[in-house]
Amino acid sequence: MMARSNMIHVVAPGMPYDPGELKKSHRIIKDWGFELIQPTGLLKKDHPICSSSRESRWKHLSDAITSEESSIIWSVRGGYGSLHLVPFLQKIKKPKTRKLFIGFSDNTTLHQFFNQQWNWPTWHGPHLDRLYKQNSANLGKIKNLLLGKKQQQVFSQLTPMNQKAKSTKLIRAKVIGGNLITLQSSLATSNQLDCHKRILFIEDIGERGYRIDRVLEHFNQAGIFKGIAAMIVGPFVSGLEPNGKDHAKKVLQEFAERQQFPIFTGLKSGHIPHSQILPLETAAVLQKKSSTFELCVSTGWSL
Repeated sequence: MMARSNMIHVVAPGMPYDPGELKKSHRIIKDWGFELIQPTGLLKKDHPICSSSRESRWKHLSDAITSEESSIIWSVRGGYGSLHLVPFLQKIKKPKTRKLFIGFSDNTTLHQFFNQQWNWPTWHGPHLDRLYKQNSANLGKIKNLLLGKKQQQVFSQLTPMNQKAKSTKLIRAKVIGGNLITLQSSLATSNQLDCHKRILFIEDIGERGYRIDRVLEHFNQAGIFKGIAAMIVGPFVSGLEPNGKDHAKKVLQEFAERQQFPIFTGLKSGHIPHSQILPLETAAVLQKKSSTFELCVSTGWSL
């Protein structure tokens, strides 16, 4: 069962945020008919890296999960820290009422837990502190998704990166994934990435070519891709070499050509302006449309 409410619980599982930016986004949220629940002490800065101590961040997330007021949990910002909260999550029972979690980047850790451990659908999408920076077209799409006016997200013009993708006609599978480096941190843990019969989406920021290759090779040798339905490569940005060159695209292409499962690119969700919301752990269909491909994903949500 999923909660139904126009109240959104704000959490800050990662690094500190700018309260002024959150206020700007709050005005947009209010115009849409939603209200934010902002816990006291969300930004204590009593941790050397994160927005507050592990215990404080866990209390905020725990309260959001169990609250009867809210139906949505929205991360105010990314940045390292979500990994600290997994041991706390593992100690509690799966709630009877599920919430919709929104965020991306380091919040991939939480997506992964909610998707794999609790089978909750989540949205890989913009953080609250940057919502006001979205253009009007994307804000309109996000609004309609939150209000339940749209029950599907459609991503067209996806292009195949290898021969297996080119020969693909139709794939029905749920989408999982998110930030590549954060996904790697789950290996050899109880929250390890499970790609079996799933479409894996990956994206990242600030990672040079050799680091991207290292993670993908690690996944390969660890058997993470065994049974995978497909992979979709999202934006990989700001990973320039010291000489100014960008090796990410070539590394990803070389990786794709060596694989025996279909790999596509062109889905614009991640560390880019006007990032699209990508629902995770919901029904999805990837199919050929002329010379390109289209991904149609259920939102798994209605207000």
